[in-house]
Amino acid sequence: MVHVIEQQEPSAQAAPSLPFKPLPRPNFFLAVRVSHSPAVRQALESVGAALVSHSAELAGAVEPSVRAHITLGLMHLTGPEHVAEVASLLQGPAMAAALRAEGLDRPLTLSLRGLSHFRDSVLYLDVGGGQQPPSPESAAEGAAPAVPDGGRSQLERLMHVLLAQLSPHAYQQGSGVFSPHVTIAKLFKLQTPQGGTTVERCRAQG
Repeated sequence: MVHVIEQQEPSAQAAPSLPFKPLPRPNFFLAVRVSHSPAVRQALESVGAALVSHSAELAGAVEPSVRAHITLGLMHLTGPEHVAEVASLLQGPAMAAALRAEGLDRPLTLSLRGLSHFRDSVLYLDVGGGQQPPSPESAAEGAAPAVPDGGRSQLERLMHVLLAQLSPHAYQQGSGVFSPHVTIAKLFKLQTPQGGTTVERCRAQG
């Protein structure tokens, strides 16, 4: 299921005044929830546990497995009524028909691999890799078969369908490189009084 989720970002300094009106800053994102099946949760939690075993200070940064999701797009919504409107569109008949036409109206089977970081502030697993057979849980849910690219192409199609349907109703961030991933830890949550980023310090410890 696709959700509309409010952005959670590190605190930022006030932006300087500009001679022109800036575009609205995205404050919500569209995301696909990762399965809450015991096998999936255990796999994600094992990655977090491995990080903590390497550096105990990361315990406060690891994300709970129940929050695991894959972001599909960013948008600017102006208030509760606007959020409710977009949420209603996601569940509406036009969206259902558009997803069905693309064969995207059932759970997807994805592969996760590697551990990467974004600007030394977020650790994540990439979507991609070899084709994996569906788990018994995903098969029981009627999940779509896995594809050789680990599901990246399916997610990209899903993103385009969703944003095309929602574009008349919400400002969206300009398109960039689509990099589907599952966040494992948010390092910006941690204080680093010793100086340097948490990633740099963990590298030094390793």
